[in-house]
Amino acid sequence: MEKEQRWLTIGETARYIGMSVGFLRNAVRTHSIPFSRVGSKSLRFDRAVIDQWMAMRTTAESGSEYASAELARQIGEAVVAILQAREKRVKELFE
Repeated sequence: MEKEQRWLTIGETARYIGMSVGFLRNAVRTHSIPFSRVGSKSLRFDRAVIDQWMAMRTTAESGSEYASAELARQIGEAVVAILQAREKRVKELFE
């Protein structure tokens, strides 16, 4: 049995959630989706975090379109802050 890949490229993530690469690039630009950078340009998406983001985003869709977008943006910002703090701690451990 093959283990699921944790980190997805932008193309893999687009296929995984059924959206276009353009949608994801815009979401990254507006920080409305959680992501990590590898180097200066390569984007990676944590499958588990994307699953959580999608679940929260789907739940929010019962409200207005604006509320859903705003909630998704806030969730994305929170997840990005968590990931950045985690990366900082990892760097500190290896310094």
